Amino acid sequence: MEESDLQQTIAALETSRAQLTALARQEEMLRVSLEEYARARETMVRYAETPIGTEILVPIGANSFLFANVADAEKCIVGIGSEVALEDTLERATDRLDHRIKQLQEVEEELIKRISELEDRVNSYTVAVQRGYDRLQAQRGEEAGV
Repeated sequence: MEESDLQQTIAALETSRAQLTALARQEEMLRVSLEEYARARETMVRYAETPIGTEILVPIGANSFLFANVADAEKCIVGIGSEVALEDTLERATDRLDHRIKQLQEVEEELIKRISELEDRVNSYTVAVQRGYDRLQAQRGEEAGV
């Protein structure tokens, strides 16, 4: 392997590593979204099972909660995208969340597949760089000995 080939392989390795880092960040954000959707779904299911008038704690963020009473265990307000929300039944809202969770899981599976393929490519480049470097070192050693 010529030195220019080695430099090209090193550049490809660095590019692949950067892509791998970006995909890993995407996977983490996707995982956070999946957890959020799963929590929302679980909350809706449990809320629907709660008798009217029952006192509950409502999370408001920063590990803080408000006391509230269940007023209507049939309806909710649910976001549908672009900061738009609508009133819907808990059943339909739960179905919507199930559908979105399924979509996110499919995206996650595809992303994991791409990450795996990219990891294989990074490993291949790493081996090629190491072999190329070893060959160049051996050539330089032979040239110095001449």
